[in-house]
Amino acid sequence: MATYEKVSWYRRLKNDMKDMTFKEKLGHLWEYYKWIAITAVVLIIATVSVVNSVIENSKELAYGGMVVNLTVTDEGNTYLKEGWFEALEGDPKEQKIELDTMYLPNMDQPTFSETSRANVTKITAMITAGHVDYVLADAYAVHYLCSGGSFSALDEVLPEELLAQFEGKLVTYEDDEKTYLVAIDISELPFVKKHIMSPDKVYIAFPGNTGRTERNAAFVQYLMNWGK
Repeated sequence: MATYEKVSWYRRLKNDMKDMTFKEKLGHLWEYYKWIAITAVVLIIATVSVVNSVIENSKELAYGGMVVNLTVTDEGNTYLKEGWFEALEGDPKEQKIELDTMYLPNMDQPTFSETSRANVTKITAMITAGHVDYVLADAYAVHYLCSGGSFSALDEVLPEELLAQFEGKLVTYEDDEKTYLVAIDISELPFVKKHIMSPDKVYIAFPGNTGRTERNAAFVQYLMNWGK
């Protein structure tokens, strides 16, 4: 009966490369083991990504924002996220700031699709779940979300003295029983003029169901203080 010597892959690799130069060894390794190396790198990246995601999701939400039907510059996004987090004196190990950019299509348009409907559902679900402290939006989005009861009355989530600074800029919404102040036209704020692009006016409104409404006034003041 024939016998075979059991040779490990490492010993075989060592024998194959014993007479090679360093450059030839690198070429040999890449030629025969590149897919192993690539797979290992992909697995490492995926593992790190999952771990970071788990850590990030476990953090307390310090404040959450949503931008709807508007375009914010990179510098503007930094101001709304990292800058605001610093102003709040948040703990990066325990807390986080979230800012989602969404598109709310006009449902009366013929281009409205199932994908559009899914986007609408996601927006309302995030607000209902209490993940959104403020919404920056155009007129259509404000009207649509108001009709669904997504926003609190401004006098319930902002102090009277702050609202007084926006006289003539307050947006009302009427239902069958009462007229509410629901949004502020902030189009003339220097931050908005510089960093938010929209063919329409820009408004801010507050869902008010997050348990973090005490930070709303400070956030509006933070927007007002940009550039000062």
